[in-house]
Amino acid sequence: MSEELKTELNRRNFLAAAAALTCGCALSCPFAMGKDEEMDDDDDDAVPPVKTGPVDVGALADFSKDGPSEKWIKDQHMIVVRDGGKLYAITAICTHKQALLKIKDNQVYCSKHSSRFNYSGQPVPKPNGKLGPAKKPLTYFTISVDDKKHVIVDTSKPIDAAKAGDAGAFVKIA
Repeated sequence: MSEELKTELNRRNFLAAAAALTCGCALSCPFAMGKDEEMDDDDDDAVPPVKTGPVDVGALADFSKDGPSEKWIKDQHMIVVRDGGKLYAITAICTHKQALLKIKDNQVYCSKHSSRFNYSGQPVPKPNGKLGPAKKPLTYFTISVDDKKHVIVDTSKPIDAAKAGDAGAFVKIA
């Protein structure tokens, strides 16, 4: 074998090779890429824009049970929720990286970064007790009932979560 091809494995060469291998492994690790075991990789990263403005989400009578409606998540990026005698609409876009939210395990859930929100749009801890990366609450949309007793959500009129108790942020249900 020629002298050029011979490489002595000394401590320096060993440590350099080990460091390169460690870096390569770390960069391909899902945790290093900001992912965790709860994330779904089958969703697109980009949330397509939707038309804003008034949306008829159905008759008031259609909201007879407490809980969220997922019907408008993909088409209008909103979740309509009936809770505690109130009907309100919150955004279905995560406040962290603007991923489309889902309903999972009785919570609003971000499949991209595992952030969770309660039905009022407030961030809540994951099952491990840690808060996800989304720290800001979800935005509400103006909601009303028209003369035909249909619920109208105006996605062009957002309401800050801090004003969720103000007129226009919810509809009272008897």
